[in-house]
Amino acid sequence: MSKSSGKNIKLIFVANIVVFCLVFFAFSREYLGNRALDREIRAYELRREALEQDRLASFELIEQLSSEYFLETEARTEYGLAAPGEDVIVFAETEPEATPIEPLRERSNPEKWFFYFFGE
Repeated sequence: MSKSSGKNIKLIFVANIVVFCLVFFAFSREYLGNRALDREIRAYELRREALEQDRLASFELIEQLSSEYFLETEARTEYGLAAPGEDVIVFAETEPEATPIEPLRERSNPEKWFFYFFGE
């Protein structure tokens, strides 16, 4: 082997290492970008599932609110309506009678201790 062929082999070896490093860094960058994209897709899928659950819950609520039973109950309680042939009895609320409260007498300290330990 001559000196020029030894230099050529070293030059080719260095060029191969440089090309390998460039390919490695490009691959690494794409790999990390794909991982970030996968995380973002997973987050969007979870958000979509949550929105789908909310949508189903909303449909169930709409179905319950538009049911005949709910409408009839709402008409009775909120608007005081009655079904045909039905008698309605209304109980008027009266205020309870006020009972007089006895004024509390101040107890002495020994009395307080007695009631503290033995109750009233």
